[in-house]
Amino acid sequence: MAPALPLVSVIVPTYNRPEFLPRALASLGAQTFEDFEAIVVNDAGVGVEAIALEHGLEGRVSYLRLGRNVDRAAARNAALRLARGRYVAYLDDDDRFLPQHLESLASSLQSGARVAYSDARRIREEKRGEAYVAVGEDVPYSRDFDRTQLLLTNYIPITCIMHERALLEQTGNFDEALRVLEDWDLWIRMALVTPFVHLGEVTCEFSWRVDGSSTTSESASLFKKVEQRIFLRYLDHVRAVPPAHEALRRYQRAYLEELVKRREFGEAVALLGELSKCDPQFVARDLVALAETLMKELERAAGR
Repeated sequence: MAPALPLVSVIVPTYNRPEFLPRALASLGAQTFEDFEAIVVNDAGVGVEAIALEHGLEGRVSYLRLGRNVDRAAARNAALRLARGRYVAYLDDDDRFLPQHLESLASSLQSGARVAYSDARRIREEKRGEAYVAVGEDVPYSRDFDRTQLLLTNYIPITCIMHERALLEQTGNFDEALRVLEDWDLWIRMALVTPFVHLGEVTCEFSWRVDGSSTTSESASLFKKVEQRIFLRYLDHVRAVPPAHEALRRYQRAYLEELVKRREFGEAVALLGELSKCDPQFVARDLVALAETLMKELERAAGR
């Protein structure tokens, strides 16, 4: 007889952070819900197989080491191809689940939802000596589901979410072309298919380190650039809600002004070009003066 399939598959990507992984996996071992498998995918970093097989998870952990570094989206996709659970949850190697996390979300999905998410506590950490220590905490996101708002704002940390694995057949997996915000892009595609259920309780924690060693504290410039790509990708859906479209236009205008001020002319020209194709009325109505300013700055720079 074939072994019973787990109800939940937990995807755990890791890359060169062996000091954090034990904490993440220990939080899995402390779950009140036990009908899960964990797939630890090492994105061609230092070996952590011994760590992956500890923490009271005997028989529930699969370890996959990739032959080359492919980044988070592709690493998660590799693990998803091995997943057997009806539902999928995500645990990055420097985050942790509180004991009731899997039980709470799985209960929501078993009640009929296809996607459920909880709230997360953000732990701010600083390096002191050889170790990171917590220096503060807050709950920056706690918002009921609103598809239109999700088109404009990334308010669901990946650690918070659980979804039907079958939903990926309709939405596709993580976009491997995105270096950051690949989770937000996937949530938007899911939200275009089904509503989400929000559990207004903290069931997990994610780390935020000001030295750039956590994803959430990486380059703000990179996040802004990818954010604009996602806005343009789903612009038709935003355009269907006029107040949201106007809010996005104000945000994009401010971002373009910021790029010109920082003299990032190449990025400003590229975004203006994309906007002229996707939202020509916006460019013609609101951005003519900005485009003229940009051209003058380019001419001044070329004359130097």
